[in-house]
Amino acid sequence: MHCVRCAAYIRVSTDNQAQRDEGSLETQEARLRSAVGALPGHVVTRVFREEGASGKSLDRPQMRELVRAARGREIDKVIVVRLDRLSRSLLDFCSLQEFLELHDVGLHSLNESLDTTTPLGRAMVKLLMVFAELEREQTADRTRQAMTARAGRGLWNGGRPPLGYDSEGNGHLTINDDEAQLIRTIFDKYVELRSAPALARWLNESGHRQKAYTSRRKGPTGGKKFTAAGVRHVLRNPLYLGKIRHKGEIFEGQHPPLIDVAQFDRVEEILSGNSKNRRAPPRSSQHEFLLTSLLRCECGYALTSSSGRGSGGTYFYYRCVGVQKHGKGHECQVRQVQAPKLEEAVMALVREASSDPALIDQAIAEAEALARDRVGPLDTRLHGLLRELKEVEDEGRSTLDKLLAAGLAKSSFGLDRLKVLEERRAQLTQAVAEARGELAVHKGAQLDREALIEALQSFDKVFDALSGGERRDLLDRLIQRAVVHPDRVEVHLYDGREALVWLDDVRAVRSGVRSRVPTSTDAAGGNPQTTNRQRPGKPEFADGSEWLPPADLNRGPSD
Repeated sequence: MHCVRCAAYIRVSTDNQAQRDEGSLETQEARLRSAVGALPGHVVTRVFREEGASGKSLDRPQMRELVRAARGREIDKVIVVRLDRLSRSLLDFCSLQEFLELHDVGLHSLNESLDTTTPLGRAMVKLLMVFAELEREQTADRTRQAMTARAGRGLWNGGRPPLGYDSEGNGHLTINDDEAQLIRTIFDKYVELRSAPALARWLNESGHRQKAYTSRRKGPTGGKKFTAAGVRHVLRNPLYLGKIRHKGEIFEGQHPPLIDVAQFDRVEEILSGNSKNRRAPPRSSQHEFLLTSLLRCECGYALTSSSGRGSGGTYFYYRCVGVQKHGKGHECQVRQVQAPKLEEAVMALVREASSDPALIDQAIAEAEALARDRVGPLDTRLHGLLRELKEVEDEGRSTLDKLLAAGLAKSSFGLDRLKVLEERRAQLTQAVAEARGELAVHKGAQLDREALIEALQSFDKVFDALSGGERRDLLDRLIQRAVVHPDRVEVHLYDGREALVWLDDVRAVRSGVRSRVPTSTDAAGGNPQTTNRQRPGKPEFADGSEWLPPADLNRGPSD
C-alpha cells in the first residue's frame, strides 16, 4: 500500500495560548497524530511547530519550511487542527491552497471537515476560492477609488518614478534639474526629427538613458536604453504639463510643469499625424469563450475558440482542434459548435447544480452515511473521558488542599498519591486528544449542509460580479471537464456529480444544412438515429438536460 506522507502543521500566536491545554502545540500535535493514525496508509513524517507567530501573514519560518517541503515533493498531505492555524486571511489561504494543489499536496483540516484529497473537499475549497475572488474584487475596487481620489487632489499615484522628477513621498513630486533638462531636449529634438525611432536612436548614441532609481523590491534598477515606445510615452505624458492622468481623466497636479502647453501641443500634432501611417492594432475578440479550458471533443481533442464572418455579422464557435490539425480528413462528428448556445446550456446546468438543495443532498448523502454510524459512539466515549478527567483533576486539587491544611505537604504518602493522580491525568489528557482526533476524522466526511447550500446559492451574485477572466477561472474550479458529442454535452462537476445537456439546436450549420438530432417520433418513422441514447421525454433537470446516477464520491477526478 502506498504510504501517504503527512505533514502536521501546528501554530500558536501567543505564550498564553501555548499554555492552554486546548490550544497548546502539544495538544494540537496529539490530535493530529491520532487523526492520521486512524487513516489507513497515512503516517506523520514531518511536524512544523510555529510558536508565537501571527496568522495574519504567510511569512513565517515554519510556513516557509512547509512550502519548501511541498515544492521538493517531500510530503503528500498537510494536516491541521483548524484552517486558521494556516492563515487567518482567506486570500492567503486560497493562495496557499493553489500552491499545494499545484504540487499535488492535499490539505486536511479536522475542525472544518475539509480534505482536498476527496471530491467533496475539493468542491468546498473551490467555494472558498469563489468568495476569495469576490474579496479580491472588492479590495481592488477600494484601491481604485482611493487612487482616483488621490489623482483628483493632484497627487502622483506611485509606480516607476517619472523621468524629470523625484518622488518625495505621499504622492509629491519635485523637479530633478538634470533630468528636467533632458525632458526639454527630448521635446525639442522630436520637433526636429519628427520620428520616435530616430529620436530614441539619437538619445542612445548621445549617451542618454532612461531614469535609474532604487526599487523597494528589486533594488537599483532602470537606466536602460531608450526605445521608440518609451519616447512616445514621454511625449504624450501630461505629467510634464503639471497635470495628473488617471484612468483617462486629467487632473491639475501639485507639481510644477516642465513643458509649456504650446510645445506639448506641437509635439502631439506631429505624433497624431505619424500614427495615421502606422497599422492599427487588431480588434479584440467580442466573445469571452468561458469554456475554452474545459471542453473536450468526443474524438479526444480539445475544443478551442474560433470565429467567422457571415451576412449576419461575426459568429463564434468552439472548434475541434483535431479538425484544425488534420483538416477535412479527420474523423469527427462534432467539428464545431456555436459558442453562445453551448455556453448557455452548460451555464444553466451549473446554476441549477449550485442552487438545488436536493441535488446537493444527493452528492453528500454517501459521505454522511459513512460517518453517521461512528460519530455517536465516539461522542459518548469522548464525554466519558472528559468526565473522568474532571473527576481526577478535582480529586487532585482536593487532595492537595487537605495535605496543605494538615501540614503534610511533604509527606511521602501525600506525594505518592498526587503522583498517581498526575499520571492518570496525563493518560486521560492524551486519551481525550486522541478521541477528539478520531472524532474529527469521521466528522470530516460530514458537511455542514446549510453552509454549503448558502454558499452555492450565492453563485449567481458572485459570478455576475466577476470579470471575463475571473469567470473562466471560477468555472475551471467547479467543472472538471465537459465532453461534447454531436447531440449532447456530458458535464462532470468536481463534487462527483455528472449530467447530460442535450443540444438539439447547438450544432453549427455545415455545408448549408442544419443538423438535427432525431426525436423519438423520428425513430418511430424509421429515420436513422445519431445516438443509441434517447433524449428523455421528461428531463429530470432543466429543459434538455438530465442528471446521471450519483457517482462514487470516494474516487478522485479522472486523468
